[in-house]
Amino acid sequence: MDRILCIVSRQHPELFAYLQHRFKDSMVSVILDRRMTARRRREIVADAEERRRDERRRRPDVDADLLHHSHVIVRLPGL
Repeated sequence: MDRILCIVSRQHPELFAYLQHRFKDSMVSVILDRRMTARRRREIVADAEERRRDERRRRPDVDADLLHHSHVIVRLPGL
């Protein structure tokens, strides 16, 4: 069964509170986006080896959507 995640922009705490109350007894998880900015800097230092090979954020489209919308609905298959 798919899990549904509703990520609410940090600029809309009142919407977060409403949705959390509204979906408290459902299969929808409501979370407040806590991320500020990307943690990794894109600067490359010649002598330093990059510790992380892959970007941890698997859905960059969610980041873009939260810039323009109050919330994003994400379906997590098979969890």
